[in-house]
Amino acid sequence: MEHMDDDIPQYKQIGINYIKFAKKEKKLFQTLFMSEIGLTPNAFISKDGENYEEIAKMIKISTNLNENDIKAFHTKMWIFCHGIASLVANNTIDLENKQIEQLLSYEFQALMLLEENSNNKWVLKEKI
Repeated sequence: MEHMDDDIPQYKQIGINYIKFAKKEKKLFQTLFMSEIGLTPNAFISKDGENYEEIAKMIKISTNLNENDIKAFHTKMWIFCHGIASLVANNTIDLENKQIEQLLSYEFQALMLLEENSNNKWVLKEKI
């Protein structure tokens, strides 16, 4: 939650900083976030405690989601972000900061579209 830039949405910065941490402190990230603890995604998110409340406020600023949908949205976004961070921490991929920002923006927008299409059906524009 530190080192926030006024030009980037705060919620996005949390993801960026999480991935930057994985990039900079690979072994520490692996120890803290890639050990076998067997929590469900919701339980893992709930571990954030006070931080989750701040995160929920940030999501509320950027979306029209209600309290229940905010937690589900954050869980999906965190799984995506953690996937990128894990790939970076394991030297599987090397991403520039701009690429990280772009990926997080795309996922945010995709999840917002999913909220509009809550039955989660594929929408095809035309048949091939």
